[in-house]
Amino acid sequence: METLQGHTQLKLSEYVTALHPRDPLRFAHLLLSLPPLRNVRPRVVTQLFFRDLIGEAVGMEEILQQMLLGE
Repeated sequence: METLQGHTQLKLSEYVTALHPRDPLRFAHLLLSLPPLRNVRPRVVTQLFFRDLIGEAVGMEEILQQMLLGE
């Protein structure tokens, strides 16, 4: 898991640096903003970003499960 996390952070760092080469602290600020996002409930994310796409009746967990299991 640590290897995967390290690889992901490296790729994210490369991506952020390529997009914003004049802002060397951008990646650090991005990493610092991630932990508070864990407190955001999945239902809130669904409401904010996917309500227009999937509606009110279906939860994002159900959509992802259907996609992954091919149901």
